[in-house]
Amino acid sequence: MNTNIEELHKQATAITRKFPLLKMPQKQVSGKTLIGSHLKRKTGEGGDFWQFRNYAQGDSSSIIDWRQSAKLGKALVREKEWNSNQTIALWFDNSPSMLFSSSIKYQTKLEHSIIILLAIIIMSVRNGEQIYLIGETSGQIIEKYNMNYLSSLLSKMLSNNNKESEPALNSQLPENSSVLLISDFLFSKKKIEEIMLSYAQKKATGHLLQVLDNAEILFPYLGRINFTDLETKEEIIIENTKNIKEEYQKKFNKNREELKYLTKKYGWTLTYHQTNESIEETLKKIISISINKKLKNQLL
Repeated sequence: MNTNIEELHKQATAITRKFPLLKMPQKQVSGKTLIGSHLKRKTGEGGDFWQFRNYAQGDSSSIIDWRQSAKLGKALVREKEWNSNQTIALWFDNSPSMLFSSSIKYQTKLEHSIIILLAIIIMSVRNGEQIYLIGETSGQIIEKYNMNYLSSLLSKMLSNNNKESEPALNSQLPENSSVLLISDFLFSKKKIEEIMLSYAQKKATGHLLQVLDNAEILFPYLGRINFTDLETKEEIIIENTKNIKEEYQKKFNKNREELKYLTKKYGWTLTYHQTNESIEETLKKIISISINKKLKNQLL
């Protein structure tokens, strides 16, 4: 299947026109937000005390404020102000399983992922933030929106869609980045945790966006079905799907519980998106979660 980047770009651009320029006063929002903060203020070494936040896996014990932690009954760390441009690190899963669509009425998981990715790039650069594409830019920061360059980059990424559906452990990830990983996350949770831990060591905060087809959630199949694994091309014939529906839903629910556990453990956030849902509404959720998280940190 060929993915038309130009058409997906048009859709992303149309969606972003519905969003205002998301500038917010510095006194309202502190810290790293995924998009919309337009702040230069972030955590770092040195500088004045800025805020307390919850201790996250990967933080050094030396930055825990034991007095405040004892008062509130939870581990808190002290963050200091560091002036720098906001860097948003993005990754999307381009493995074969993302090409799945249960109906010709809906675009694939991959197409939805790319539209969301492009929309976030457009809005972020518009708001003065920097973009880093995990695993593909070799340390290059994108500060200006150049569709020709991005089309070339995305085409290169899509041409490698037989590689593993996991973001690389990237030592070149800029410190203090806000990370967004877009995938169906139907792969090893051990690997996901390894990735989150490595990013936490780079002082990054993050958000997982799980993109799924509605059929992967509801398993609406009846009778005898021939399934094809998009990753391995292996065909599996199920004589009566009713016999495996309960077990499938148990595994699906376990997947979601594991994602919730990991995001809570590392102080990340999590959003779900279905390909039969509005991309605009999902973007609103991501923005809202990002901003509300930073307001909460400021009010600790």
